[in-house]
Amino acid sequence: MGTKRRKQDKEFPSWLRAIPRDGVIQYYGFRRKGKTRCAWGLAEWMHRKSDRPVVAYKFPKKLRHLLPSWVKFADSTEALERLRGYIIVADEMAREVIARDHQSETNKEWIKLLAIVGQYGHLLISISQHSRQIDVGLVMDPDLVIFKQPSLLHIRFARPELRPEIQEAFDRFAGCKGDPRRWAFIVDFHRGRKGFLRSYTPSFWSEELSTAYALAALKAEEKGGAKRSPKSMRNHLRA
Repeated sequence: MGTKRRKQDKEFPSWLRAIPRDGVIQYYGFRRKGKTRCAWGLAEWMHRKSDRPVVAYKFPKKLRHLLPSWVKFADSTEALERLRGYIIVADEMAREVIARDHQSETNKEWIKLLAIVGQYGHLLISISQHSRQIDVGLVMDPDLVIFKQPSLLHIRFARPELRPEIQEAFDRFAGCKGDPRRWAFIVDFHRGRKGFLRSYTPSFWSEELSTAYALAALKAEEKGGAKRSPKSMRNHLRA
């Protein structure tokens, strides 16, 4: 069942001991390796344990039926600033806080929000594939970083500050038995703790949810053209 545990993993016997009450959690990992599934599984687990409210940031409007009724939605940082004590799930953050647009107004608004997210009592769960895709302000701010299986290119093109942890994540997943999407490598940069824990799968999980942003883009693209069936769209995404 998974890999042999190292001594430092004893500091993370469970997700309960690993997850902060508020702050920032950043997910990294290669595409289709379970980042979104793990993030929503974590959000559902925390919601069930404490009845804490959950909000999805800029989730595609036409696909919001894929999420349960207890999930609310926000489409701007201003909307998040009006809330208090929420778990915020922000997927595909490379579309929002782009590294190449460091001085853009959107990036500046996010950096301001990150600076006071703890004061609002929020726990932000941010998801992206690569550390170089997103603004350095988000890269440097997490309380916890959760790695899903990276590739060799994730190591070679990583921001140098994260390269040792990405290398360690690569090595841990290389020794993982079974489906690696069931596991997550966690690093607490406050206390220097690390751990390898089994991921949660949310009860409402679906293939459409894992590709929601791409499906939304395809649907928007086909407004004026020939329509594809949901099955053909999924096949197109796998191609």
